[in-house]
Amino acid sequence: MRTIRKIIKFNEDEWQAVCKRAEFLNLRTGTYIRRIAVREALKVFDMKKLNRVLMSFFRIENLLEQILRVAMREHSQYTEEIQKLLDVVNEYEKPLKKYLSELKPERLL
Repeated sequence: MRTIRKIIKFNEDEWQAVCKRAEFLNLRTGTYIRRIAVREALKVFDMKKLNRVLMSFFRIENLLEQILRVAMREHSQYTEEIQKLLDVVNEYEKPLKKYLSELKPERLL
């Protein structure tokens, strides 16, 4: 149970900023102020941007696979280097997916 009260005074600009941030996080202003005071910072990630990163990564992987297929068909001297590059990309795929899948907006408050 909360027993300590503190009166905080804001000027108009500060209050508008607090209200705007609380609304963005879908929190009441009092809840937002309490959480930000205790936890120092609330982190919110734009999942659309993170999804774009993941999709771009998969596009790179797909393009490298296509380049490798053409290089193999043409018996290119760069086939081995392209395969190494594709192996590096595949090596980073799982950690990247794991990292991005753990960033859920509701878990960051």
